[in-house]
Amino acid sequence: MNQEKIMAIAEIERVARELEENLQLIEMQIEELGAFNKSLKFIAESKDKEMLSSIGKRVYIKTAIEDKKKLFIDVGAGVVVKKTPEETIEIVKEQILRLQEARLQISSQLEIYRGKLQEFIEEIKREN
Repeated sequence: MNQEKIMAIAEIERVARELEENLQLIEMQIEELGAFNKSLKFIAESKDKEMLSSIGKRVYIKTAIEDKKKLFIDVGAGVVVKKTPEETIEIVKEQILRLQEARLQISSQLEIYRGKLQEFIEEIKREN
């Protein structure tokens, strides 16, 4: 097998691994947003006036809910906006849809690279 083929195979494998890693990250983000969306729905529908709020590192504090119709969303650059739970749920749904589209694109790219790798394998088998 010549050096060019070896380098091409190595590059295809590298790109395929990167695509698989990106796919896993997207899957995790979709799962996290799905769980977050369920929490938002629970808060919006709940009659409870208290909840446990995460303060980080698996530590929670009991908090009183004064107004469930006002959520404060960090949109970046130090800007915080007020949204209702329903508005926030819609934003999360849009984010999930964008991630699902990205997942489809990456999956398509990954299949292309897997196909190229399979072609190289077949070519090597024919040469031997």
